[in-house]
Amino acid sequence: MAPKRKAGSIVGDIPGFVGKLRELGALWGQYSSATNS
Repeated sequence: MAPKRKAGSIVGDIPGFVGKLRELGALWGQYSSATNS
């Protein structure tokens, strides 16, 4: 796991975290549509 950091850097990581969630959402959408077809 990543080392603990100050709250300021956590706030700075939010955009990247949201981007990761969007990537996972897109991959999950492809996976679910492929398995449901």
